[in-house]
Amino acid sequence: MKAAKVTIHFCKSPHPATILANKTPIGRLLYEAAETVGAANAASTHAVVAYQNRRIVGVLKYSLFDDTLVPSGTIVDPRCRRRGIARKLWKAVIKKHSPKIIEVSVSSVAGMKLVKQLKTSYPSIVFVVHDYVS
Repeated sequence: MKAAKVTIHFCKSPHPATILANKTPIGRLLYEAAETVGAANAASTHAVVAYQNRRIVGVLKYSLFDDTLVPSGTIVDPRCRRRGIARKLWKAVIKKHSPKIIEVSVSSVAGMKLVKQLKTSYPSIVFVVHDYVS
């Protein structure tokens, strides 16, 4: 599969108007996810968004606690999967924040494969993996 050329943008959380404006299944899904973020953790919730041709094709939502990165979801438009978009989102977040620990819950085979690749690429980071695949 050909690698996707995407633009990466960091934001406090995806702005619902921007997401809804995409009028794509992924946009609606992300809008619904943004609506469920409670006020208590909204202040610590961040997102990195991947754009391709001015539309959202992926997002990684996460929280930061000292040196620990806790992702709360990686979503890639089904039409754009297997092109390295999730990996690019993760690498951008790791580069920006340089976490010492990443505590991640994995609920898909593809997600587990990605985490294994990241563990190999970043041996100095401690990965605490909650495996919901096996």
